[in-house]
Amino acid sequence: MNAESIACLSQTKDPRVSGARSLKGGSRVAVIEELAAQFYHSYRSPEPVADSEAITELMVTATELGAWPLVLAVFGSSRGECSGRVGKAAKQEQLLMACFAALQMGYVAQAENLLRRLLLEQPDQERALELHRFLQDWDSFCEQRSPGVHRICAGENLYLQLLGHQHGESFAQIYSSETAYFCQLPNFQSLADWHHWLNVQHADMAERVFAVMHRQWGMVGVVSLVAHAQRGFFYYWIGNEFRGQGFGPDAVAALLKTAAENWGLHTCFAKAYEFNEASLTGLRKLGFERLRIKAAPPYDNELFFRRGPEMEDDAVVEEMQWFYDCIGCDKRFLWLAESGLPARALSAKSRYAGRGIALSFARPQAG
Repeated sequence: MNAESIACLSQTKDPRVSGARSLKGGSRVAVIEELAAQFYHSYRSPEPVADSEAITELMVTATELGAWPLVLAVFGSSRGECSGRVGKAAKQEQLLMACFAALQMGYVAQAENLLRRLLLEQPDQERALELHRFLQDWDSFCEQRSPGVHRICAGENLYLQLLGHQHGESFAQIYSSETAYFCQLPNFQSLADWHHWLNVQHADMAERVFAVMHRQWGMVGVVSLVAHAQRGFFYYWIGNEFRGQGFGPDAVAALLKTAAENWGLHTCFAKAYEFNEASLTGLRKLGFERLRIKAAPPYDNELFFRRGPEMEDDAVVEEMQWFYDCIGCDKRFLWLAESGLPARALSAKSRYAGRGIALSFARPQAG
C-alpha cells in the first residue's frame, strides 16, 4: 500500500480552517462538540439551511478535525436539500471527503459506493483513482492478515478495525508522549516516521494492530495482539480525552474473545508499570492474574500478568520464557521471586539459558 498517497488524500488546502488539524486533546473535542451542536441546530431544524458552500465548509472543517462521523452526518443530511444547487466541483469535493470519512470509520462498502458515484461524475479524477487503488489494496490486506475478521464489535458504540495508513492523522491527534512512555512506543517526529513504524508492524505476521473506533468520536485508541502457538501478548492505549469510560477494557475483552474463537488463543500475557493504577485495575477487570515474578533492574518497576489455564509457577515461568523467545525478544533478565526466596537466574539446564528472554516488550522504533 502507498502510505504517502493515502496520506495526501486526507489533506485539505482550504484556508478557512487553518490550524484546526493541529488541535489535540480536550481542545479538539470541545471544538468538535461545538461544531456538531451548530450543525444539528442549523441543518436538522424544520427549515434546514440548504447552503452548499456552508455545507462544504462545515465538511472541510470536520475533516481537518478528524471528526469523521460528523463529516458523514453533514454529507448525509445535505444530499436531499442541496442536490440541485451544488456545483460540480463542490459536489465532487463533498463526495471525496465523505468517501475518505467512510474509509476512516471502516465503512468500506459505503466508501466504495461513494467512490463509484464520484468516478461516474469524473472518471479521471486523480484523487478518486488513487483512493480506488488504495481501497482495493486495503481489502486484500485485511483478508490476508485477518481472514473473515475485519471488524470486531466491542459494545453498542465501540468496535475494532485493523489499523491502516489511512489512520495516520487520527492516530496523531490522540497520541501523546505519555502514551509513548507507558506503551514503550516511539515518539514519532513526523507522519513519515509513523508510516514507517506501521509498515514494520504490518510486516510482523504474528501481530495484529487494531484501531479502537467509536461511532460518535471516530478513533479513540489502539489495541495490539502478538500471537504465537495459541499464546499472546497485548497492549492497548486510549487517547487522554476518552479515558475513564471503559473503552480500553471493552476493546481488549472483545479482541481476546475473537482471538479465542477464531485463532485458538488460550493464554495471554500483559505487563504494566507498578504505578499505573488505571492499567492494573483494567487488567484485574479482564481476569488477568499478577505473576509472582519481576524483571531485573532497570525493568523492576514492571509487573507481569497472565490469563489462561491454571499452571504451577515453574511451568508458567517456562511458558513465558518460551513465548518471549518465539516472538524474537532476546535480552537477558533475571527472575526475581516475591515469596521470600532468593532471586535466581535462568536455570543452566534450561534450553533458554545463555539466550535470555525479553520481559520488556519494546516495540520496533521508527526511522
